[in-house]
Amino acid sequence: MEVKDFNRILLSLNQYTDGHTQVSKQKIFNSDPSVFLNLKVNDNTFMLNNDRVLSINNKDITEIIIEVKSFSSKEYGIHMNELNICKIVPEYLSVFHGVKLPYIIKSINQKGDTTTRVISQLDSLRRVTREKLLFNFYPEESVAVIFYNSCDFNKYEREFEKSLSLGFAKMNELKIKNLFIDVRSNGGGFIHYNNILLQYLKKNNNKTVMHTLVTKIVVEEQLKRNYERLNKRFPDNLWGRLRKQMILLSKRKKLLKFEHTRVVSERMKSKTLKKCYKGNVYLIQGRETYSAAIILAEEFKRKQIGVIVGEENGSSIPFPSGPVNYTLPNSKISFTCSFRYSWYTPPVETCNGFILPDIEYDVFNKILTIEDYKRIIEYNRNNKK
Repeated sequence: MEVKDFNRILLSLNQYTDGHTQVSKQKIFNSDPSVFLNLKVNDNTFMLNNDRVLSINNKDITEIIIEVKSFSSKEYGIHMNELNICKIVPEYLSVFHGVKLPYIIKSINQKGDTTTRVISQLDSLRRVTREKLLFNFYPEESVAVIFYNSCDFNKYEREFEKSLSLGFAKMNELKIKNLFIDVRSNGGGFIHYNNILLQYLKKNNNKTVMHTLVTKIVVEEQLKRNYERLNKRFPDNLWGRLRKQMILLSKRKKLLKFEHTRVVSERMKSKTLKKCYKGNVYLIQGRETYSAAIILAEEFKRKQIGVIVGEENGSSIPFPSGPVNYTLPNSKISFTCSFRYSWYTPPVETCNGFILPDIEYDVFNKILTIEDYKRIIEYNRNNKK
C-alpha cells in the first residue's frame, strides 16, 4: 500500500467521528487557501450554475464527491459540510489524482444538453480582518461592529480584556445605539473568553448550568485530587481523620453521584458590569461559526441579549469537546480526540439541534457594509411592530 492510499483511509475515518475528533489534513494536503465556491453540493453530485457536473478532467464526479464527503464529520451542518467539500476538492484532486488547474468540467443541464467549461482560477474566502478581535465604528449611523474571530487568546488575555474595555468605552463616548458582534469566522476556543465579552452586555438573570460527561479516568483523577487536598489540609492524627470523614460524609451524595454518572454540573459565572452596554445587540453567525462560538450564540439566546442574524451555524448542539492533540511518530500526521461531552441548561430553542437566526440574511463570504447593518436594523424594527 502506498502512503497516499494509507492517508486516504485515514481521512475517511473522519466521517465516523465528531467534529472535535478528526484526523488533521495539514500534513496530507498543502493547505491551499483556494476554494471551489461555484460548486454546490446536491446529494452525491456537484451543481455548477444549475447544471449537474459529470466529470472534472475526465474524473467521474460521483466517485470524487463520495470520497471527499467521507473526509468530514457528519456532525457538521449542511452549509459547513458544503464549504468543507469546496475547500477539500482542489487539494484532493491535486494530491490523489494529480489533477491541477485549469479544470475541464463537463456538465449536463435539465434539458440533457452537455457543456464543457474551463476554470483556470479558484476563489478565496473573503475576510474583513485576520485579527482575532477588531472594533469598527460608524458614529454617524450610531453603529459599532466587533469582529470576534476567535475564542482563544491564551497568553494575550490581558490585551483582549484591554481591547474590550477601550472599545466599549469608545462606544459609550460615541453613544452608539446598535452593536453588531460578527462571529462568522470564529471557529471556537474557550468559553472563558465568551464570558469576558458577555460581561459588557445587558442580559437577563437566567442561570446557566454546564453539565459535563467525562471519561472514567478523569473521574478517578478528580476523586484522587479531592482526597489529596483533604490529606494536605488536615494532619494525620485522630482530629484530622475525623474532620476528613465529616467532610467526606457531607459530600458523600455528590461524590456517589459523580462516581456513578460521571457528570459534573456547575453554574457558569455570569457577571455584568455596572456600566454595561444597553443598546441594541446583533450577533452575526454563519456556517463557519463553530464550537465555543456556537456556545456564545446559545448563551445569547438563553440570556435574551439580542438578535441573531445570518444563517445556520456550523454544528448542532450539544457536541463533544475538550479536544487533545496527538501526532503519529513517523508520518507526523496529527489528530485530535474529544475527552468530554457538555450540555447546558436551561435548553434553548433549536431546529434539529441547530441555533437558527432570528433574521435570515445572506452573510456568507461577504464584506458587510454600513448599508447591510442599516438594513438589518430596519428588518428588526419592522419585526417588532
